[in-house]
Amino acid sequence: MSKRYRGSALIAALVIGLALATLAWNVMAQSTSEQDLMRAIKEDVFEERWDSVLAGAEKVIADFPQSPSLARTMYYKARALHKLGRGNEAVDAYGDFIKKFPNETLLREDALISRMGLAKGMVLDGRKDQIRPLLDGLQEKGYPKIYAAIQISFLDNRPGQKQALPVLKECAEGESDAEVRNECTLAILRISPTNVPSIPNQVAAPPDAPRPPEAPTPPGAPGEPKLIRLQVRDKVTEKVTVAVNLPIAFAEALLQSLGEIEQGEIVRELQARGYDINNLWKSLKTLGKQTLVEIETEDARIKVWLE
Repeated sequence: MSKRYRGSALIAALVIGLALATLAWNVMAQSTSEQDLMRAIKEDVFEERWDSVLAGAEKVIADFPQSPSLARTMYYKARALHKLGRGNEAVDAYGDFIKKFPNETLLREDALISRMGLAKGMVLDGRKDQIRPLLDGLQEKGYPKIYAAIQISFLDNRPGQKQALPVLKECAEGESDAEVRNECTLAILRISPTNVPSIPNQVAAPPDAPRPPEAPTPPGAPGEPKLIRLQVRDKVTEKVTVAVNLPIAFAEALLQSLGEIEQGEIVRELQARGYDINNLWKSLKTLGKQTLVEIETEDARIKVWLE
């Protein structure tokens, strides 16, 4: 090999080596810069400095579009907009994150619920076009789907409520979480009381199972009731259209979920019977097992009693 050739090869090798070293340095510098930015964003999230979170997230998204932390960064951006009260932008940012990262299970569920909560508030404020995130939520799985249906029950949107009703009925009949089941029952009452399923409050014991002895009731004390029951019977068909058994602690929410006419009738009837409405839920516990209200409306007979 000639000296000239060896010299040329050496120069080429040096140039290639220098280029590789420069590239490696740039990659390291970029990686370090990105890591520093992410570290700062996380600190700002912890300290709730949402302006700084937003600025840092937007820089990472713009400068490092292939970042392995892009999903979390986009979520942080949406959350920062949400916390800063920029609702329209937050809805869009949550939507961008949900669309781009369908497999980010935990963050995605939180983003879905946050987005739907924002959308519900906007619809209540007159932004009827923001019903879309809630309707999209009905196509999800798990709790986001149930959450969407519950939020729709608060809105004056009959097509949306019609789509939400089957989800709520399935939840009220089969959801394992009692609290979520109760929320779904209330949501059905808001939409259509005649669609509330009758759900037994407990599993019946086998016929031959011995019954535990009942504790004696002290003289003058009627025994604290555990359930408040509501039944609505159609006056035309004589069929029970609503039969709900709920803990007394849940009764106030139940009353608030009835229509204005039915709620007003019940409150007036209770007042006529001498019940203290302001302390109703406390005083109910001092009553024995008895019928509280039996009233008739144009279409139905309503009965409320304690057991």
